[in-house]
Amino acid sequence: MPDISSALKVLIRPIEHVARMYDDECGQQLAFLRAENNLKQLYTKLNMTQKVKTIWNVDRPIAISTFYYPAKIFNSPRKSVDAENLNVIEGNAVVLQGVIGQGKSILLRYLLGKEIRSGERVPIFIELRHVKAENLESFIHKQFDELLGIVERPKIFDLFAKEGKVSLLLDGFDEVESDQASSIIQGIEKLVHRYPKAKIVVTSRPNSGIESSPYFTVKKIAPLEDGDYWGFFKKVLKEDDILTSRIYSAVMAPKSPIRNLVRTPLLATLLTIVYRANQKIPSDFSEFYDELFQILLVRHDRAKPGFERKRRTKLSDRDLQHVFEAYCFKQKAQGLTPVSRTQALEIASASIKALNLQLDEGHFLDDIIKITCLLQEEGSQIEYLHQSIQEFFAARYIASRPEGVAETFYTKIQDGTKRGPWDQVLVFLDQIDQYRSSEYFFIPALESTLRHLGSIEETAPETYLREQITNNIGIIQVISSETGSESPGYRVFQQNFIEPYGIGELLSAIFQMLFRKPSSRRKKRWTSCYDQVTDGQFITYTDIALQCGEIEALDKLACERVDELRKLLMAHKTRIMTLDKSVEFMVL
Repeated sequence: MPDISSALKVLIRPIEHVARMYDDECGQQLAFLRAENNLKQLYTKLNMTQKVKTIWNVDRPIAISTFYYPAKIFNSPRKSVDAENLNVIEGNAVVLQGVIGQGKSILLRYLLGKEIRSGERVPIFIELRHVKAENLESFIHKQFDELLGIVERPKIFDLFAKEGKVSLLLDGFDEVESDQASSIIQGIEKLVHRYPKAKIVVTSRPNSGIESSPYFTVKKIAPLEDGDYWGFFKKVLKEDDILTSRIYSAVMAPKSPIRNLVRTPLLATLLTIVYRANQKIPSDFSEFYDELFQILLVRHDRAKPGFERKRRTKLSDRDLQHVFEAYCFKQKAQGLTPVSRTQALEIASASIKALNLQLDEGHFLDDIIKITCLLQEEGSQIEYLHQSIQEFFAARYIASRPEGVAETFYTKIQDGTKRGPWDQVLVFLDQIDQYRSSEYFFIPALESTLRHLGSIEETAPETYLREQITNNIGIIQVISSETGSESPGYRVFQQNFIEPYGIGELLSAIFQMLFRKPSSRRKKRWTSCYDQVTDGQFITYTDIALQCGEIEALDKLACERVDELRKLLMAHKTRIMTLDKSVEFMVL
């Protein structure tokens, strides 16, 4: 066993700090924690978070340090810094925001490792998808107690949190069930309000809801830049300079078709798998994922001449992919993630029947899990290697459907109450089902939004845009009985408002303008709108902008976004005209 004495000397610091503050029963409990054996157990538990399974190593977890390439975050809109530790990230309540595949979970685990060695705080890592809203606080207390080896002592957590000697690393807010999201946000806000010294970091995709909380600062994870590729490929390829040089040269070639697509660690990693197998760069995103599936089916066997791994199914590679596409769509439509094996078998059975194929659903699952590794089974749960896998192949299933079926899907998700879970699927469909996604979704959805805003031909007057948008969304005041603090809290609230398609970016921009500028004077101006005593008092974005002297800026943002939506509508109409001409050209 390696010598961890120096690590224990660092790990004990936050415990000693809190112990010095209290000499009551809690102090005695903390004295127990300082015993060397207990510290070793704490270190072992924390260190377990530093090993994960990857697409390179699906059979056993490996240390993050062996493959992790340092991420950068934007502390300001144009300046990125290496996310070396939590202290680099400005603010005590932070949302680390990144698109799919940007390594949010791995970054959070990496930062936990840095916390272990900093001696500043005791870190707690929690995957939010495992938490029910009503149990958030008790779940955190339980995790903390199990970590420190104590039994049902919420007061101990309270002491650490009040002294700023705990860091809560809450992973994957975007994976929380939609009906739980609002309550989870409220629970997290309550913790931020009660423990202002504690470091609370939440990871999430954009537009998940948590970024609109006035309590949090949003820090975006920077994409991989051209200057990162050499170091990244060298790290994931285990210092193989020859292969690193080949793939780097292929990606950086002047006319590389995929160079600007692989700006995330996941996609860059998957690209190395595709390139290693084919020795060429895919021509587009669709080819990239299609090739990936086929390569993963046989990747273990290519180095063994004459050997072909025996599958449990008798399907061709393409038919197996088609069943997987249907499986991804069906699970997405049911809103289930992760699933039990029983649920997975039911989804697989329905997918097989939908394609009129004959095979055992258990055999199908075994081939996907054990050969492609795109699904992973941990204990009683089955989940995707990454959410983008499900979203892309669900999009492939939709794109392969007959005209009437695809039209029905696109029409149904124009309903704003149903669209949310399909946002990223629509991004993929915009690439792989261009004509039908434009014809049946993007054009009707954009026309509906512009009609709602009175801006089909030209942008409506500012007062009308306010009436339709910013008079219906704002901030409500929450009094201390809910926040657990003497001062009121504040939360974004939509009043009888179903968000029209394309308006999310405008709402985010307005929120950033009103609440993200680091000015105590600004906060005092907008909080002065409230009476400080009425629970649920609602003030609109329009009224807050007036109070802060930002109404002209608000109107300018609204007009600019409406102009962008009109340009986007024209682009989709132009696409349809162009594709129609290609059909006319092919008439015999």
